[in-house]
Amino acid sequence: MVDYIYGLFVEAVARNRGANVEDVLKNMTDGRVFIGQQAVDAGLIDRIESIDEVIKNLAGGGNQKTGGIKAMTEEGAKVKTEQLPPVTADSLKRDFPATISEITAEAKQAALAEGYEKGKSEGAEAERSRISGIRAITMKGFELFMDTLIADGKATPADAAYKQTLEMKSRGGTTVEQIAADSPQPVSFAQASEGRISANGLPEDALARKAQEIADAAKGGR
Repeated sequence: MVDYIYGLFVEAVARNRGANVEDVLKNMTDGRVFIGQQAVDAGLIDRIESIDEVIKNLAGGGNQKTGGIKAMTEEGAKVKTEQLPPVTADSLKRDFPATISEITAEAKQAALAEGYEKGKSEGAEAERSRISGIRAITMKGFELFMDTLIADGKATPADAAYKQTLEMKSRGGTTVEQIAADSPQPVSFAQASEGRISANGLPEDALARKAQEIADAAKGGR
């Protein structure tokens, strides 16, 4: 794009200063700074004038080279009417194929890199959500089984819940039954009181056994 615009500038200078493109590139548009007579010698300006001479010429006094303000105005109008070629995608591809190819390759590479980073971030977030969802529905005794579903990288929380139910049935019991089997068994009052001394000085286990005997006799008399 920069080279294309520079080419238009060179062509405009050559056209309006009555020079060819080679001379313009060599003597006028190579980035140097021209002062006074240097600019005249290079062909960038026609002459050096004082401010009074400039005003006189603009007022219509005329000049052998420019013909006064009228000639300057006519020349300016001519330049304005000359339309520069439009810059389009097709013209850029035609005039600067190597540059366009490089820009296109860089744009594709940047898009791929951005897509990769975005996909990696979204994938990591989805995996964290999947794992936490499975952990939330894991029941006691099924931790190892559910870990295998987490490790496969495919099972969703819904899949895991269904497979956990099937595994529960295959083990021959419900969750409530499994929890009851894993829980400690309750102890009787007599067992809890064994070795303790009551307030009246008698062993509590003896009192407990006596109370149990009375209770059993009462049940038998019903």
